[in-house]
Amino acid sequence: MAADLNYDYQNHVKQKFIVWLACPLIFFAIGSITTPIFIFAILPVWREDADATGRFIILFIMFIVFPWASGLYSVKLFWPTVKINEHGIERKLFGQFFKRKISWEELYEIRVVGLFQGGAWLFFSKKSLAGMSHGKARRQKEQIQIGFTAQLLGTIRFYSDKEIIGVPEDKVIELISKIKNYNLIKNRTLNMEASKEVVPEELDKEGEIK
Repeated sequence: MAADLNYDYQNHVKQKFIVWLACPLIFFAIGSITTPIFIFAILPVWREDADATGRFIILFIMFIVFPWASGLYSVKLFWPTVKINEHGIERKLFGQFFKRKISWEELYEIRVVGLFQGGAWLFFSKKSLAGMSHGKARRQKEQIQIGFTAQLLGTIRFYSDKEIIGVPEDKVIELISKIKNYNLIKNRTLNMEASKEVVPEELDKEGEIK
């Protein structure tokens, strides 16, 4: 899930999130368990039975390579920081790597795609992701993904009234109404609606409203 990293006291709106904090931690926890097992239980047996090299390689991959390689790869996917503010959406890993930015003007859609453990992924994209699975959507270059939370919805609504495809607006309101800064977000949304340019009514040739 998205995890809060920073609280913006100027606007009282959380701006920084991690894509999904738990996934790399799970792999690293598995690796921290399987590595000692391999070193203290499997390695001594192999030293006494040199003919078991094939089985040893398989166990080495399972107990050492897989959990640590998966953990490191998942850091790239799930530990970047996503910042949402008045300029748009920006993603960075450790502030330096795998940078990607989408301004509000460039943003084509906000879409919820795929389910994971009862939650969902939310995508900011420069093009339509309609009909795509989570895997296919994630491979698109002009997108930023993040784990779906009510606080994330509240931050989005603070800066934009753009439709969140896949979540009805009444459901969005229901979810963000439960977060502590809901009134601030609600007032900001009302101000955005009030500030929209009102299209003047069409006039006839005599200058009167039709």
